[in-house]
Amino acid sequence: MLFTRVGRIIAWLVLIFALFRIGTGAVVLTGYLVELEPGRFLGYGTPAEAIDEGLFGLAFAFILGVLTEISSSIYSATKAEEQ
Repeated sequence: MLFTRVGRIIAWLVLIFALFRIGTGAVVLTGYLVELEPGRFLGYGTPAEAIDEGLFGLAFAFILGVLTEISSSIYSATKAEEQ
């Protein structure tokens, strides 16, 4: 159950950072705030690359979240059988 809890925390953190990366890339890409320098807020690469990385992080968080839910339901099912 420890790995399920840790996996769930990691999934939430990756989800938050991925959404932040997508949002930052979108704001810099649209030019909404002209004074934003892409290198300063994105670290490296272009805004499109930042959005791509965010989407990969989003997919990873979704997959990890599904796996932790499966683990939790299997744990609950085996716990119910023991009683």
